[in-house]
Amino acid sequence: MYVDVEFTAPGASGPIVPQSAVQSIGERQFVFLPVKNNEGSYSLRQVRLGPTADGYYSVLDGLVAQEEVVTEGRFILKAEAVRQHPELH
Repeated sequence: MYVDVEFTAPGASGPIVPQSAVQSIGERQFVFLPVKNNEGSYSLRQVRLGPTADGYYSVLDGLVAQEEVVTEGRFILKAEAVRQHPELH
């Protein structure tokens, strides 16, 4: 006899971000956020991530709900951040 079983976990209670928004620098994970009222400027913020599901991470610390994060062009932003702040690496 075979039985189909589906395991589920409770949904994330905090913010979530797409995997494409997360950048690893060393052992830490970061996201870039656009700076309000300053087009073309971005801030780097360290986040603590929970499990991933369906292409998204739950964010345990570092972001609040509804904050915008960069998902495209983040490799260029990461390179510039490491160049300006070598202590990150």
